[in-house]
Amino acid sequence: MLLIFGALFTMNSCKDDEEPTLPDPPSAADAAFTYEATAQSDNIIEFTAANSSLTAKWDFGNGQTGEGTTVTAEYPNKGTYTVTLTVFNAGGSTSSSQDVEIKEDDFTLLDNPLYDMITGGVAGPGQKRWVIDSTRSAHIGVGPSETEEDFANVGYSPGWWSVSRLGKSTSGLYNDEYIFKLSGFGFDHVTGGEVFVKTGHEGEFPGAYANQDDFTAPFTDQLGETWTLTVGDEDTTLKISGDAFMGLYTGVHEYTVQTLTDSQMVLRYYDSKADNVIWYIRLVPDYYPVDQGSGNLDEPTSAAADPTAASSDVISMFCGVYTDVTVDTWKTDWSVSGFSEVQVAGNDVKKYDNLGYVGIETVGANSIDASGMTHINFDIWTPNATEVTFKIVDFGADNAYDGGDDTEHEVVLATPNQKEWVHYSIPLSDFTNLTNRGHLSQYIFVGTPYEETVLYLDNVYFSK
Repeated sequence: MLLIFGALFTMNSCKDDEEPTLPDPPSAADAAFTYEATAQSDNIIEFTAANSSLTAKWDFGNGQTGEGTTVTAEYPNKGTYTVTLTVFNAGGSTSSSQDVEIKEDDFTLLDNPLYDMITGGVAGPGQKRWVIDSTRSAHIGVGPSETEEDFANVGYSPGWWSVSRLGKSTSGLYNDEYIFKLSGFGFDHVTGGEVFVKTGHEGEFPGAYANQDDFTAPFTDQLGETWTLTVGDEDTTLKISGDAFMGLYTGVHEYTVQTLTDSQMVLRYYDSKADNVIWYIRLVPDYYPVDQGSGNLDEPTSAAADPTAASSDVISMFCGVYTDVTVDTWKTDWSVSGFSEVQVAGNDVKKYDNLGYVGIETVGANSIDASGMTHINFDIWTPNATEVTFKIVDFGADNAYDGGDDTEHEVVLATPNQKEWVHYSIPLSDFTNLTNRGHLSQYIFVGTPYEETVLYLDNVYFSK
């Protein structure tokens, strides 16, 4: 047995002395490629790598990249683009480049809904100026990267921290402008002379000085850069060229698009020195209600009228005239909305911004018995809602959610008057499927446009 062990040891030792042999890196011929215009357009070019057995990665010279033996790239704007192919094997990599000349513009390639939203589109001005949505809460937020799926609505409720309305007024952030152009995918970062820099990156900005939380730094306008929007299987990414960036500087120039509409852009991005967190910023076009701190945001300046019903005929949830019952929450954790408690002309008001839907609850011992009431009443003020849906849910005799006897019904408040207080007194009989009214527990508002509606709420009570 000892002889056999020794033989095996000798055999294994010989094998350990052998050095692996790597192949030679790809040759210049391996990195060669050809290209030709497609039948669809002279501005859509198909590229083919000479050696299909190697991993091939492309830089199309237009801000886009690709991978594969045969790939296509779009060039809406005329010009000369340097295309680089890099091929790889276990021995290394080799690159080659060629200039591709695009002789004419093809604006049909720019007729893209995403381009339209970010720039105003071919049929519009062809450029759009975006700014930080400073006058709404949570225009900057941060949360843990390992649970980024929990932040589908971030911009509204980040997991760790979010800034309050105008909370970074001294940071150098709110006068930044981000101008996206359709022609040549141009991008200008207008800084107003200074920018907001996350702690840890101040060394990248000569003259940076501490502000209330992080750093403010002198920084000139970054003009003539480009932007690239790449739609992937899971994420859409926005990349800015050069030293230009967006929002709070964290050392990166690439952002994942969380939300993009004509009037809102929510981006998430990493910190190059702290990859365990994700930052979020919310932007709006400079013409959409944002005041950059001047106080001109569309908002109510007068209070809703006080109700006049006798207190003996009322169950009040929120009203300065009556004694209110206990409400568990004015925004449930499953809501898609911002929420704050504000004052309007000295009157307490509930405010929902970027409202998708919000749940209000009076549950368990706090459920409301409205069987003796005939109406639900509330006042709303909105600068932009085109429709509001309102639902009531009764948890039934077991007074528990989803106990088998829940009933609910919703009504639509079509085209509410904007920028004025509107009083609603809705007969409970209109909620035809709400067959029980003894344990009212949930009250849900849904805004249109979804996740863009701003809604002020006051004087919520039942009456008879």
